[in-house]
Amino acid sequence: MPHRAGYFVLAYQWDHHCDELLGSIRNRLHNTITRLVALERIKPACAKEIRAYYTAWNSCNEDFSTVIEAINKRQETIHNLGYRGYGVNMDLLKALEDIKNEYGPNIRRILKRRFEKYLAEANALSGGTKRKANAAELVFGLGIKTQKTGREVKSYLRDYFRLKKETGDEADRAILQKLFLGSGGESVTIMKGSIGRRNIFSEKTLKLIGNKNLMDLCRNTFSGHESFNETGTGLLKKIHYMLSADIDPNAGDFRQHDFEDKNGVTVEFGNFDREIRYLDEVLRETTSDSGGLEDFIAKLSTAYYMFLGIHPFRDSNGRVGRCFANYLLLKKGLPPAILGDQSEILALPRYGGTIGDMHYCFKQSIRKAADLYSYERSKLKQMGLLPNRISNVSFDSGFNFRVFEGKPALIEINFPVFLIEKKHPLHKQYLDECRIVFEDEAVMRKLALHYGFSEFRMGEWDKAYDMNKYALLNETPSPTQGIKAFDMVFIIKTTRKNLRLHRYFNCCVSAGNRDMFNNKGLNYSFGLK
Repeated sequence: MPHRAGYFVLAYQWDHHCDELLGSIRNRLHNTITRLVALERIKPACAKEIRAYYTAWNSCNEDFSTVIEAINKRQETIHNLGYRGYGVNMDLLKALEDIKNEYGPNIRRILKRRFEKYLAEANALSGGTKRKANAAELVFGLGIKTQKTGREVKSYLRDYFRLKKETGDEADRAILQKLFLGSGGESVTIMKGSIGRRNIFSEKTLKLIGNKNLMDLCRNTFSGHESFNETGTGLLKKIHYMLSADIDPNAGDFRQHDFEDKNGVTVEFGNFDREIRYLDEVLRETTSDSGGLEDFIAKLSTAYYMFLGIHPFRDSNGRVGRCFANYLLLKKGLPPAILGDQSEILALPRYGGTIGDMHYCFKQSIRKAADLYSYERSKLKQMGLLPNRISNVSFDSGFNFRVFEGKPALIEINFPVFLIEKKHPLHKQYLDECRIVFEDEAVMRKLALHYGFSEFRMGEWDKAYDMNKYALLNETPSPTQGIKAFDMVFIIKTTRKNLRLHRYFNCCVSAGNRDMFNNKGLNYSFGLK
């Protein structure tokens, strides 16, 4: 159980994210040492080689300074948030200090020795005086350029805005809906059916309600530019209500008590109410339409960071965070961001992440979303479906569905497939989340789709069909180390009459007559009406 020490609420225990964070820091510091050791073998004999030597030295110095600055900021964040009532991890705070003490003095000594080794020659070359130059003076005098910072969001969204114009309103809308559903549906609790009233409803029922709520929210989001009238934290409550209706008895209400593990901000001493007021102010500034694109993204990432840190609801904070952020991005004409990767996790307050860290993650996520928009558009073009009229964009437990109207009508079934060794720690979790998981790529490529139409959800299929030929299979970036990911698409030809006569489309998949994936008996389904 968490306990108090001074004014700090010691909430978080050590986890694998802490290990990954420290491992990443150690790797960067070790890499700096390796590069500095390599400098020992360089013996510059001319002006060009001296510049090259100090360019390499400056790169090591900048990298080291960046890492130490990042560690200091994490420690400062843990201290500051701890005193404001946020749960913090004091073990991580100590580990960060230990890693500075382990590497810092040694790297500083090596940097000093390498800097002074050819200082006389470099000083003469830079036109300096006989006195010792400091690092900044020498770098400037030698004309060495410092490392570039990241580009502004606007610069890497040019292609996205161009593609939107070329795509057409209907296809553009369908792609954005798919991205929104994909981001909002990335919920472990929905995929597993472990959300909300677990003591009342079965996993199947919870999955059905959770997916229905997400679809309702998506339709509301894309129904017009003013889908929600609420502002500030009222917007958060509305989105939580829509996502948690019939699942959470406190849908749309902020929590009144602390979590057992002291996650988020404690309600003690008015901490929770104070932080909620701050969040409300930031959200209202974010939606005020004042400022440019960069300013909007900075405010939105701040609101998102604060929201996840506060954890204002008893459940569904992750989904609400992704959905409110993507709703506001869409209103601004931007693609829904792909949130929730490892870099974002380490930017959270619980790991000492800063608002600046989250701002950087947001910009990277928007960039990835723009790339994903381009990829989804290219898929439609590759399959000859881009000009078609697209309707009924839907989602169920990782499966995306769309209907392309025409003669014949086409149903697209799109889902990710993962190759994971059985011993991998995420193997069992992915299966429990109803994802399509194989251990062997050859078996995966024999995957078959089984589908049929029914009058009711989970109803009897009028007739079962099998399809062994997929329309597209692309390897995609891995979600985490040790996992290969693929994007698979099946296209089914059907008739408008068939679509009119039935209310639901259902499918499941198998491979090699061994593994059957059927969404815990629900199958992967969507309504045709």
